[in-house]
Amino acid sequence: MAEAGDRGRALVRSLAEHHGLSARMLDGQHIKIAMALLPAGTGGEPVKVETVATISSENEIDLWVREENEKGRLCACGCGRRIEVTRRHYWRGVPELHGDCRHKGMEGKRASVAGGKYVNGAELASKLGISRSTLNRWVRAGKLPKPKKSVSGMLLFERKVAALRRR
Repeated sequence: MAEAGDRGRALVRSLAEHHGLSARMLDGQHIKIAMALLPAGTGGEPVKVETVATISSENEIDLWVREENEKGRLCACGCGRRIEVTRRHYWRGVPELHGDCRHKGMEGKRASVAGGKYVNGAELASKLGISRSTLNRWVRAGKLPKPKKSVSGMLLFERKVAALRRR
C-alpha cells in the first residue's frame, strides 16, 4: 500500500516538474487542473491543457444509500417499521422485510415444513434420487410445479410433489 502511494507521489512530482502540472481550487467543489503536453509524434511546441473537475465528498454508493433512505422504505409485512438501507444493500439488494419480521416469517415457514405441509429442495431431491441441480433444472423446464419461496430464499415444495417418482 505504502509503495503504491510513494509511486503516485513521485508521478505527481514528475508531472509538476517536467510538464508544469498545477491544480487550483476554484470553490468548495471545483478544481482547475492544468499542464503542458507535447503532441504525439511531433517535436513541436507543448500544448497547454486545462480542465475543471468537480469534487464530491460522497461517492456513488453513498449517494445511492442516502437517496434510498430518503424514500423511507417500510416493511412489507405492514408492521410500519422503516427499513434502514446500508452500503451492503447496494450489492445485495434492499430487503422487503424488517429483520424481526423476516425471522417471524421464517418461524412460520419452518413450522409448516416441520408440520409436514412442505418439503425443502434438498429433501425432495434425495427422495426423488436426483441432485439439487437436476431438481432446479426440472423446475425451470416446468417438469415440476413451481415451488414457494421462503423469506430466506429456500425453495419449498408441497408434500404431494414429493410423492412423485423419478421420471
